[in-house]
Amino acid sequence: MPPAVTLETDRLLLRPWRDDDREPFFAMSADPRVSEYLPPFRDRAASDAFIDRLRADFAARGWGFWAIERKSDNRFIGMAGMHEPGPEFGVGRACVEIGWRLEPSAWGRGYATEAAREILRFGFLEANLPEIVSFTALGNTRSFAVMERLGMRREPETFDLLLLPEGHPHRPHCLYSLKREAWLARHGGTLS
Repeated sequence: MPPAVTLETDRLLLRPWRDDDREPFFAMSADPRVSEYLPPFRDRAASDAFIDRLRADFAARGWGFWAIERKSDNRFIGMAGMHEPGPEFGVGRACVEIGWRLEPSAWGRGYATEAAREILRFGFLEANLPEIVSFTALGNTRSFAVMERLGMRREPETFDLLLLPEGHPHRPHCLYSLKREAWLARHGGTLS
């Protein structure tokens, strides 16, 4: 079992999950602004089970979705990381996805981009992934902006996120991707 990796940026600590993250994560995820484009948790038990699955990912490979702690006040503000979406997502191909979820008080401060840049660095340089993708509902312009700041390119095809029911307004999703070679060319092998 590989040890869980902790990542650090100027303002953020991306760390393994702790039990005291459960309550703020559930509260954040229950906020309708946060869950607008995401499948909701039906209750606290479902939210806790999700964190348990994230912890299992770390136990299996040493990386996954990290809890984000703001260094200035040691406060949990969300999560960001990578995972391999299964067929139940509907992406239509094997891939590793990068994603993020932050509490609204942390929006508009560049935290998602800052965390994602470090995760891309880790994914390409330490995990040696050939490609990392990201996806979101067609109307989620805030996430589009983060993906584009990261140098990801939108692919022409869309897909239905199968985790949402047919007819759900946010079921149609777009896919962004970034290949390791393109990231290396942009960063020279380091995070700039």
